[in-house]
Amino acid sequence: MQTIASRQEMKNLEKALDALERIIDDRGIAEVMMMLVHICDEKACHVEENRQDTELVKAWRKVSDNLISKKASDAINSLPDSSAYYSERWG
Repeated sequence: MQTIASRQEMKNLEKALDALERIIDDRGIAEVMMMLVHICDEKACHVEENRQDTELVKAWRKVSDNLISKKASDAINSLPDSSAYYSERWG
């Protein structure tokens, strides 16, 4: 059963979301997505090498594949370059 997050947990989540938003604004969503793909692939390799848990490996690879799917790529490519977009507007 899921419990209600404490105020501290909510504060920590807000800080993490703010940090992630700054990274996206600085690097762009496409680069952040590729970073996530890399992390998922590394997790799949680590599990495969150390745990031999084929279902977990498949799950991490599926997440990675979906992050770089055609649909996701098309949506990302429709966005303006975030670093240029924000610097033009808010310098």
